[in-house]
Amino acid sequence: MGGGVQALALVVGEGGVAAGTVRPGEVLEGAVAEVLEFASPADALDGLRERAGGLPPRGRTLIVIDGRGAEDARLAWVPLLVGIDLGPVILLADDDRTDVVHAAKAHGVSRCLEHRHLSRHPGLLARSARRALAADDRKQRA
Repeated sequence: MGGGVQALALVVGEGGVAAGTVRPGEVLEGAVAEVLEFASPADALDGLRERAGGLPPRGRTLIVIDGRGAEDARLAWVPLLVGIDLGPVILLADDDRTDVVHAAKAHGVSRCLEHRHLSRHPGLLARSARRALAADDRKQRA
């Protein structure tokens, strides 16, 4: 557990395992209070139900969809996980193809991050997480 913002981060999906690949859970440990990692949305929902202490208040959960290494169902998870409405959603992708970014944003993703940028700047995910949670918090208060 990290000493970051009092929020829970759910990392859903298993990204590429190539050398030098950044593990989102490790990066987020400094940005949020708790990080849980799951292979699929079903696993994440089961894990949340079993989690001691229940869920944080709405808007205090960041969902990171690790879509790296897959052009399959992980992108279909976007509307499902955004629709749960626990808090902001960030998508990690292999590249920032306009069609993927546009579709993700249309479904409510806060930010799309390209994995090569994460490898060069691992702190980018933590900064993006803090900003997304702060923006969601401001939206809740408005």
